[in-house]
Parts: sequence; C-alpha cells; structure tokens
Amino acid sequence: MAMPDTGTPAKACVPPSAVGTAAPLLNQMTTALGWLDGMRLAWANMALLAMLGRSRLPASGLALDVLLDDAPRLADALARLSGEPSTARLPDLRLRAGGPATVVQLTRLDEGGVLLEAWPGEAPSAVPVSASLRSLAHELKNPLGGLRGAAQLISRRVLDADLRTYAQVIVDEVDRLAALTGRLLAAESRKPMAAVNVNGVLERLRLLLAADGVQVERDYDPSLPECLGDSDRLLQMFLNLGRNAVEAGASRVRLRTRHEHAAALPAGRAPALRVDLIDDGRGVPESLRSVLFLPLVSGREGGTGLGLAMAHEIASEHGGRIAFESRPGHTVFSTWLPVAPA
Repeated sequence: MAMPDTGTPAKACVPPSAVGTAAPLLNQMTTALGWLDGMRLAWANMALLAMLGRSRLPASGLALDVLLDDAPRLADALARLSGEPSTARLPDLRLRAGGPATVVQLTRLDEGGVLLEAWPGEAPSAVPVSASLRSLAHELKNPLGGLRGAAQLISRRVLDADLRTYAQVIVDEVDRLAALTGRLLAAESRKPMAAVNVNGVLERLRLLLAADGVQVERDYDPSLPECLGDSDRLLQMFLNLGRNAVEAGASRVRLRTRHEHAAALPAGRAPALRVDLIDDGRGVPESLRSVLFLPLVSGREGGTGLGLAMAHEIASEHGGRIAFESRPGHTVFSTWLPVAPA
C-alpha cells in the first residue's frame, strides 16, 4: 500500500486502508491527525508532524514513550480504550518537551489501532476557575445584602423566640457567605510569590485532615528545597486534593515529598519538588479520568466539581502540574513544583 512521505509505517504496524487512499486530503487538514499502534505513532499528517517538530516519521514509526514527557498518561488512556468508552480526551498533553499545550483525543477504530487528533492551545481545564468564581461572587453581593436586611427586619418584628432564632441563623449564614464572596473578590490582588517550605505547608494540611478523622502518615524529604509560591494558595491546592480523598472514602492518607532533578514541567524539564498524596479510597471512576480536572466534573452526588479544577489551576499558576494514578484502594495524586531559584 503506497503511503505518503510524511511517515511511511513499517509493515509491522500498517494503518487502516482508508489512510492510504485519503492521505493527500488528510495532509491538507489543519487538524493534527495520527494513527497509533500501541505507543508507536505509525502515521501522521503534516499538521501533526509540525506539532512534533518533524518533517517525516521513521519507516518503523515513532516510539511515543521515548518522545513524550507525559508518556505514562497517554499509555494509561490507551489501556482504557481496550474496553469502554471507545474515546478518551487528554487536556494539557505536550507532544514534545517545551512544546505548547495540546488537547488530544483518542478514538479506538473498528479496523484496529487508535486515531489520534490534536488541537493546539490551552485545554478546557486551564480555564481560570477563580475568575469565574469571582464573577459569581460579585453577582451574589447584592442579593446577600437584601437577605440580611430582610432577616434583621423579621427578627425585630416577630415576638416568637424560635422565629427570632431562625432569623438570626439566616443572618449568620448570610454573613458567612458574604465573607466567602469577599475572599473570592479579594483574590484578584494576590500577594507576591515568596520562598515556601512545602513540608511546612503539608504539616498544616495534616492537622486539617486529622480534624476530619483521617489517619495521616508522613514521609517527608528533610532536605527538600524550597519552591517559589504563595503558601496559602498551595495549602488550598493540597487541601482540595486531600478533601477529594476523604470524599472518596479514604481513611488513611500518606503525604510524601521528594526532590527530582529533571522533572517534566510545563516549561520543560527542570529541578522540581514532587508531592504525592496517597489514599486508600475508592479510586477515580474510569468515566471521569480524562476529564477529572475540568470545572463542574464530579463523581459525587451533590459535588460542585470545582475542587480539583481549582487545584489544577493553582499548580499551573506556580509553573507546576498535577497527575494521578488510581485503582480501588490506592490512588496517588502527584504535584510537581519548580524549585525556587538559588
């Protein structure tokens, strides 16, 4: 079968016949397209080759486990495609070190192999969740003021002590919501980044999780270097990950820190701190794995779907990233943060 010069695959991994006949048309498309045989890219159109920074593929295809910094994430998605669903979406996947973030979609083909589609640009998970929350907070300010005034008026006019108590409950809850919206609006002017002892941040997290009845184990690297960041924002990120574990039924959480000399970060490989939050909960449902960090995605009834999206955003603010591995009884959320400049 004649194949285009942009990546003639080896006989060991031959793409579906439709690729050969449609290759000229596929090469004119601006959408990046490829055909995978396992973790080997067997064929790619011109748009995908441009993303990879290549003019053509080797005759035997291209081994993605060598090319990609985030190869385990791609391998995990491909493994899931052996069953249901037949598609998987991977936001924030970088197809080459230091390259731009891409959104990758994988589709299992009836003829065998997997179709890869990629779009340049920020993934949906990079939408600034905090900005959306601040907009919501702004809209809530006036109604909250009206509710408080009405509750105070009721409290003054009713004679029944129980009704006055309930009116005061409304006032107190409105005040609590007003304080929350105030904090969200104030977040627009964040404090400057400073050197942060991440082990110290995790100690604050440990106390908060212990208050929820969770058994917390510590495995800290005592020589862990500092990172550059906002300690309160970092605590919020780790707390969101911890609370996610609690909501997944975890009774035990282990906090582990390590120093990596060449970690895969959004800006490329560099020294980084790795924080692992390991829990014994139910694990991440298969149906949510490819969209877990998107806003409003939750596997819990009544969940807001904002905690993990916010954690992802905070990691991105600090030049870091979050990834996870999960099976029932053992889930690891790993966060990488750049080491502070010397």
